Amino acid sequence: MGDDKINNPHDTFVQAILEHENVALDLLQHEMPAHIAEALDFSTLQRLETTYVSDDLRKTYSDRVFLANFKNSDKQAYAYKLTGRKQPA
Repeated sequence: MGDDKINNPHDTFVQAILEHENVALDLLQHEMPAHIAEALDFSTLQRLETTYVSDDLRKTYSDRVFLANFKNSDKQAYAYKLTGRKQPA
C-alpha cells in the first residue's frame, strides 16, 4: 500500500485534504442537498476509518465516510464522499 500512495499523488492529496475537519465539513455542506445539510448537526461530524472502494479500483477512486447526528434527534446519518480521477489517455 505504501507504493500505491507514491504512484497515486491525487489519492494522497485528496485523502490529506479530507483529513482536515474544516475542509471535509465545507465540502460536505456544499455538495449535499440543502435540506439534508440543514437537518444535520455538523458539530457532531466524525470521519470513520472505513472504505468502500475495492483494492483494484483505488488507482481511480478514493472515498471517505463520515457520521453526523441529526439536529434535535438521536438519529444519525452517514455521509459518503467518493472522488474519482481521470486516467491518462
